[in-house]
Amino acid sequence: MRNSYTLHLSRFLSVSALIFLFIFLSGCSGDSCNPSSQNYVVEGYSAQSIRYVELEPEGYLRPEFDVLDNSEEVSWTTYGIHVIGVERFFTADASPEKRKGRLELFPSAYACSPGLPQTTQTVTAFTVTSDNDFSEDYPAGTNISVFFRPVYTVHRLVNNYETIPEYLVIDPVSPRQIFLDLLQQPEFERHNFTISISLSDGSIFEFQTGDVYLTEQ
Repeated sequence: MRNSYTLHLSRFLSVSALIFLFIFLSGCSGDSCNPSSQNYVVEGYSAQSIRYVELEPEGYLRPEFDVLDNSEEVSWTTYGIHVIGVERFFTADASPEKRKGRLELFPSAYACSPGLPQTTQTVTAFTVTSDNDFSEDYPAGTNISVFFRPVYTVHRLVNNYETIPEYLVIDPVSPRQIFLDLLQQPEFERHNFTISISLSDGSIFEFQTGDVYLTEQ
């Protein structure tokens, strides 16, 4: 009797283990491991003035920087703007109809390693202006985006852009974050930069850095 009970218990545990393994592995199949199943929508932006400590670390790592206080002085050669997106993440199969009746013992985020989140939003306009004259040819309110270089964007592994206008031509995906490097010394020290980003879905976001004093050294 004991041997029969032990045999049934062993078979039950074996079958249970197989079912458990099947469910666990199925968490890594289908859309859950498809990079395109991870999506985001940008719902806003903000900006902060920064001082670059290391502008372009090896391996396409995010720049190292210090956040500047309002009206702080900084050498124009190390000045940058950190644009930060307000994001909403979702998955391609997140609708209730597709989730109904689906058994998930482990969230797919832990079972898989999806690629970079994707978005259908693109940038249609990206301008930078200042409340002060940048130079004689670029008075206050003039678009000076040609004097800023995107050095790192959080949506791609490769970031090879010379200026913001070039970024718009090459790869205008709406960035989750973007770091801008100032390319030329302005004629006057004090500036409050205004950034305006327009997206393909009709969204327009305008935000400011606050005052900063850009010195020669």
